[in-house]
Amino acid sequence: MNWNMRNKLGILGLALLFMMSCSDSANGEGDNGGNGGDLPSVTEPGSFFPDENDGSRMLSGNDAEKLSELMPIADPKYFLSLKAMEITEKEFNEMKAFTDDLVTGLNSEKEIFETLYNWVNKNLQYGEVERQRPYAAWKNRKGNCQGYSNTLRVFCISQGIPCVGINGWLYADGGMGHAWTYAYVGGEWGVYDALNGFEYSVGKPDTYAGMLLPYSVDMPLFEDDGFKYGFNKGLVVQAVKKIDSVVTVPNFYAGVRITGVVLEEDVPETVKDLYLSSSISDFGGNENPTLKQHASMLRGLFIPEKNRTWETEDGILYERNFNSAIPYFIPGGIEVIRLRPMTTVAKNVIYGCPHVKEIYFDASTRMIEAWAVENCPELKTVYVPASCEIADQAFPEGVVVKTL
Repeated sequence: MNWNMRNKLGILGLALLFMMSCSDSANGEGDNGGNGGDLPSVTEPGSFFPDENDGSRMLSGNDAEKLSELMPIADPKYFLSLKAMEITEKEFNEMKAFTDDLVTGLNSEKEIFETLYNWVNKNLQYGEVERQRPYAAWKNRKGNCQGYSNTLRVFCISQGIPCVGINGWLYADGGMGHAWTYAYVGGEWGVYDALNGFEYSVGKPDTYAGMLLPYSVDMPLFEDDGFKYGFNKGLVVQAVKKIDSVVTVPNFYAGVRITGVVLEEDVPETVKDLYLSSSISDFGGNENPTLKQHASMLRGLFIPEKNRTWETEDGILYERNFNSAIPYFIPGGIEVIRLRPMTTVAKNVIYGCPHVKEIYFDASTRMIEAWAVENCPELKTVYVPASCEIADQAFPEGVVVKTL
């Protein structure tokens, strides 16, 4: 973007564009950016970053404490949905008929819940069933922790009791991965582990954090017109609903700072550039590369320079404290890649870039290993230093190699 300060008409036009691109919701939730129209890739993107002087607060403490702050903000009715559950309508109706009979004659919500909870705890046995589906666990009377959790969740929803699945750690078993539920009973959220029979109040995390430490919730906690927000070691964006070509991820939701983008759904193909705040620290980790899975067609990703964990250059994402020369995420819509200085370019440094046409290796590169570049069907030309050693099959067949 060429900011010509002497051109008043240009300034006015840009100002109008920015004003039209921004909107506010009542809570400042999710509409701190997002721009309509087919805008070109932004090279001086300052105006598209979210406003961070908003008085929002960062969640603190362990993950149980963080989630305990978010649950009271959430609408319990949102968790009467079967989202994230692998169950058919016929199966749900059959399970509901069973729970209807189970709670016949009971009047209070607490009585109904305790009956459902105790049935799952006492009648299921630990074992493996088909993908831990709730219907399979109930029908076969067995399941692992996920099967117990899924069954209790369907039981609760069938009786109008909000319930959501939680994934995390069971410290009593040496830090094993575990699954349990949070249910909204009698006007408050409770922690319920149907496998082990543990019950706690969500609002008292000091009583259960040493036993049940949450990591993530299996469905979004909040949703507005632009995004879906969930929990993954903090408040994160799980889905982008906006369809503008340039989208700004908000700095907060309901006054709580957003610290991650851990996508569970594909970003709309119309979105080309995504702008984040300096508070973003989590993208799901190397074992859960959600950007690669759900944002592969972006043209550019942009983060403010003051972000302490991540940095971006030419729309490519790098991790500051790991190896800042190796791209963490290359948006699939990028057509030209200019690599940072690295002596050796190892296998799959560039992988799965469907639209890249040219790659420029830095003058400091001395070795490009086999399969350094893979699965880039439109790649035509690579530019390398004259003294660089290139292994066989470093590039896809047919790619032209030129010297810098």
